Amino acid sequence: MDTRISGYGHGSQGDGGGWPGLRQVICIRCRREPLNADRPVTVEDHYYLTSRRPGTRRGSPEALLAAGRRHWGIENELHHVKDRSMGEDAGRCRRGATALARLRSLAVGLMEHVEEQWTPLKHIAVAANPLIGLRLLKQKCFPKLRGKDF
Repeated sequence: MDTRISGYGHGSQGDGGGWPGLRQVICIRCRREPLNADRPVTVEDHYYLTSRRPGTRRGSPEALLAAGRRHWGIENELHHVKDRSMGEDAGRCRRGATALARLRSLAVGLMEHVEEQWTPLKHIAVAANPLIGLRLLKQKCFPKLRGKDF
């Protein structure tokens, strides 16, 4: 994946277009080349607003690119997992939606400590042996656990 940053510093001095404190508008362009040659290359532009000042260490293109990557790391490691393995986006729960989302986040965090490679297999292992989940909830530190440890 090739990632670049452009649009560095739009010239605002903190009064930018109704966004108090806006100093920069940036565009991060991501180009993905799939491992399968039959699939097309995709290019996406992601725009961000920031109050970080141009010319400072935190407002440098490198620092802003790192912040963008951290944002997508969270998206890929938590939200994508909750949607793909738990169908979160398809859920129509209205009452208690926040609590349910937090429980899913807890489940994702706990599943990291089950020693299967593939998330659906982790779900199957815990569904087949609920004691795995109970033991994880009681843990104070989290080594990788195998089904045979229960």
